[in-house]
Amino acid sequence: MKKTLLFLCALLCCGLLLSPAAFRSGADFGDFAGDDDYGDYGDYGGDDDYGDYGGGSGSGGDSGGFFDTAVVLVIVVIIVIWAVSSGKGKKTAVSAAPASPVPSSLPALAPLDSYREADPAFSEEALRDWVATAYVRLQRAWQLRDLSSVRPLLSDELAARTETQLDAYRQAGRTNMIDRIAVLEVAFLGWRRDGDRDVIVARVCARIRDWQVDDRTGAVIAGDPSRDKVLQYLWTLGRSAGVMTESGEPGVSADACPNCGAPLDLNRSAVCEYCRSVIRSSRYDWVVTSIQGLSQRTL
Repeated sequence: MKKTLLFLCALLCCGLLLSPAAFRSGADFGDFAGDDDYGDYGDYGGDDDYGDYGGGSGSGGDSGGFFDTAVVLVIVVIIVIWAVSSGKGKKTAVSAAPASPVPSSLPALAPLDSYREADPAFSEEALRDWVATAYVRLQRAWQLRDLSSVRPLLSDELAARTETQLDAYRQAGRTNMIDRIAVLEVAFLGWRRDGDRDVIVARVCARIRDWQVDDRTGAVIAGDPSRDKVLQYLWTLGRSAGVMTESGEPGVSADACPNCGAPLDLNRSAVCEYCRSVIRSSRYDWVVTSIQGLSQRTL
């Protein structure tokens, strides 16, 4: 009996790892959501959204390295094998201390209030609104598998990593769907000057529904379109040191192309409509330089 169970488990493990379903099960912008909850998700999950930031559908990097479904199944198989081999019929309870909502390795930050000494027109409220709106826009761009509309919001490095992730979806013939997007909280942890850049770190909490569909058949192949997830992220924002807020609204401080002088709106495009120059928006205002997943709770 033991040998039979061991053999069946081995077949299951190999089959899952080699099948198309073994494609990464992460989802949302950057593949932070998944089938398995993680981290210390706190008390979020109520019906109240933060501000007026939600959407009917959309979607969404720094991947974070969370367990794929296949990896989790391998662990389950190992546990089953261990239980069978040990000859014990008792259930084993596994417990672990919850992860800290903010990584302990995070560099020291100054209170955000003190940033007004460097930029007197800086508005914490305006930046909070910008982050919440950016979250929704990034999710929608991820679902469309097209970053052109949100390219001004991302650093070059984050945009390149995200394009690599989207290429994997395109090649696999999958689309990550997201619905019921709602930003629950944007909490700034502080700021620091890192060489020639100013850095602001925020914890973002949002509620979403996400799942993956097969592009050819439209069938749901991962996730659950009927269940909400509450996720917490660590967002790092950056811009060139010494840049001053001109209007109190992030993302609009560059009003002219530095190459040809034509009117420019970095909220709409990262390319000048006249000379087609690519504008590095972090020279003018905030961009998202990295995103890290902190926790997920499935409701």
